Amino acid sequence: MKNNNQHINDDLLMAYLLGEADNKQINDVEIWLSLSEENSNYLNELEKVWLETENLNPKPVVVDVDKAWSRVEAKIFKGKEVELRTKKHTILWYSYRVAAILIITFGIFGLYRLFNSNNEIKLLASTDEVLVDTLSDGSIISLNVYSSIIYPEVFENEQRNVKLSGEAFFEIAKNTEQPFIIDANGGFIQVVGTKFNVEANSNENLIKVYVEEGIVKLYNILPSSTDTISVLLTKGEKGIINKKSGKPEKLQNSEENSNDLYWKYKVLNFNSTKLSDVAKTLENIFDVKIEISENEKNLPLTATFEGDSINQILEVIKITFNLEISENNKKFKINAIEN
Repeated sequence: MKNNNQHINDDLLMAYLLGEADNKQINDVEIWLSLSEENSNYLNELEKVWLETENLNPKPVVVDVDKAWSRVEAKIFKGKEVELRTKKHTILWYSYRVAAILIITFGIFGLYRLFNSNNEIKLLASTDEVLVDTLSDGSIISLNVYSSIIYPEVFENEQRNVKLSGEAFFEIAKNTEQPFIIDANGGFIQVVGTKFNVEANSNENLIKVYVEEGIVKLYNILPSSTDTISVLLTKGEKGIINKKSGKPEKLQNSEENSNDLYWKYKVLNFNSTKLSDVAKTLENIFDVKIEISENEKNLPLTATFEGDSINQILEVIKITFNLEISENNKKFKINAIEN
């Protein structure tokens, strides 16, 4: 196998085709696909072999790749260019270069509904850094790492439709005549102008929404029907959609932890927070393991950190409580100082 990225191998490509790749792996494959037509062709050949295999469990859904490609090109792209923007690159393809990514990720019918117009289609994708961009209507989108969004260059229709994969914070320009709708691949979010965060990771069962300002409608379309089921979320509220049931729900008695948006604001706030809970937050953010001795787990930390590294934060904890901290390969142990 030839490719321009040595960590892209057949095992990873099969995980991508089977929907078993994580967000980073999905993003790696999609960037690799963008590098050359040869890479796209290789993935297509691999998929054809996969579709002919009878012993896979679960068995794949049979898809005619060539027909799918032709339908996308004929009905949606019509020879238009598609723009991929990342933190470091802006690349223009013709439709045949991007079809493999969009078919597999979003489906033909979804793309047709979103972009059946003469608009230029854009794919905005972040890699290992947060990416911020402004859409044509003035809305600001902040993409967390390894996330992507597709959208038309100009919102021409009655709705401003976009498609999200991963996590993003939206600051939507107000327009009551043209609601902004996000297809989160398992549920929908509708607003006319507000600020909110959406987690729609393909490898997770829940779509999560947190409203920072305004009102957000979280809804889904019922199977075999045009009817919808929905909930309204207001400032400070959280909601979810379970992808299996499709049911949107408002989470009761749930206060937003501002630290959940650390990826965007780079600020951590702790107010008499137990050290064990502080450790959980730090583990999630910095991808580390923290072990705390039993007697120290309930120590209350009140502190604010802005842009600090894990080592700087732990140093503050060490000094504040007169503790001992050791590290081995991103695993930290916090103990009382022995006399």
